[in-house]
Amino acid sequence: MNAITTASLYYTEGGSDKEYHTEIVEVAGGNVVNFRYGRRGAALTAGTKTSAPVDFAQAKKIFDKLVKEKTSKGYTPCESGSAYQGTENAGLKTDFTPQLLNAITEDEAMRLIEDDGWVAQEKMDGERRMAKKLGGDIFGINRKGEVVALPEQIAAEMRKLPDCVLDGEQVGDVLFGFDCLEREGEDLRSRTAEVRYFAAQDLGSATGVGVQIIRAFATESGKRKAFGNLEGHLAGGEEH
Repeated sequence: MNAITTASLYYTEGGSDKEYHTEIVEVAGGNVVNFRYGRRGAALTAGTKTSAPVDFAQAKKIFDKLVKEKTSKGYTPCESGSAYQGTENAGLKTDFTPQLLNAITEDEAMRLIEDDGWVAQEKMDGERRMAKKLGGDIFGINRKGEVVALPEQIAAEMRKLPDCVLDGEQVGDVLFGFDCLEREGEDLRSRTAEVRYFAAQDLGSATGVGVQIIRAFATESGKRKAFGNLEGHLAGGEEH
């Protein structure tokens, strides 16, 4: 027997730590849809959704229904088991495309530290990510401007906020925001960095661990101190 389509899903919440696997298997006379489920790491219960072989189109319909039922209950393809939000529109292009960071030399960094026209924020070691809340819709936006899923921990914090678009980096189940591009229907992209940062900081004051705003330093002394602290962390072997 040959499994031609498979899906593995996980669910972790409270005392639950479960896994669910389903697959379309090619057999004599057509295809069958099998499944296995149970507590992660324990012996799994196995079964089938097809009492007799069916054609692939019918098998795929059954398979897709199983996956949709499980994801609607909080199961996720992520092995951490954290429920994800925004999966239905995954891959759709948005009108937000993150501005990617450019590497600079230490000499250039020193020049920008002395320039009052620039602020400094720590670069986190994560994935470029925006988080958007529009009414009941909450989803992430990747570096290509495409809709992606958000971990439930981030989505839960976004639910506390008014409609907005936060820009930042996702590290595991935490969004480290450094900018606010939209708030309550107002497009802030043409506003100054100071206005956008204070908008982000204000939003961050209403959130918990899932959404944190990276501190910005505007004065030369503040930027020098932040840069020195970062150098100290790196010299000590810590990743930032």
